[in-house]
Amino acid sequence: MTKPKVYAHRGSRKKSAQLFRYRGCGLDNIYLYNGFHLHRTPYGVGYDIDDAEALHQVIAMTLVLRSKVLEGQEIALVRKRLQHTQMEFAAKIGITRETYADWERAKHKQLISKPADRLVRYIYLSSKLKEAAIRELENNLGHIEKNNKPRKLVFNRDEEKEEWNPPCLKAA
Repeated sequence: MTKPKVYAHRGSRKKSAQLFRYRGCGLDNIYLYNGFHLHRTPYGVGYDIDDAEALHQVIAMTLVLRSKVLEGQEIALVRKRLQHTQMEFAAKIGITRETYADWERAKHKQLISKPADRLVRYIYLSSKLKEAAIRELENNLGHIEKNNKPRKLVFNRDEEKEEWNPPCLKAA
C-alpha cells in the first residue's frame, strides 16, 4: 500500500492545514479538509474516514447538482450510490449495457449527451430529493457546459454537527 498523499491547503486559516486526496469513492479529484485520520498499519500508512457513507452521499449530490456534464467515474459513482448494476442502470436510461459501460470507462472524455446526462441526474435526484431540489436542478441544467476542465473538489466535515458539507460551487 502506498502512502496516502496529503496536500497543503492554500486558502486555510490554519497555518499547517493539509488536504487529504481521497480516492476511496473512485474519483481522482476529491480532497478532504478534515474528517480523516491517518494511522500506521503493518502494510504502511492507512486512513479512516469519519462516516464514509455520508461523505459518498454528499459527493454524489455535489456531482449531480453542479453545472458540468458528468464524466465516466462520476456516472459510476452515481450508479453505485443507487445500488444498481450497469445493466439495471442502462435499462433505466434506455441504452445497452455496452454503451453504458463505455460511458463509465471514459475517464475525462464526455461520451454522454446532454439529454442522457440530465436523465442520469434526474434518476439519482428523484430517488434522493424532494421537489424543491429537483426544481433547482432544472434551473441549473440550462447552464451545463460540455467541456469544463476538471477541478479540485474539497470537502469539509463539520465536527460539531458530525456531517459532511459539500464544497462551495460557483458558476463558471
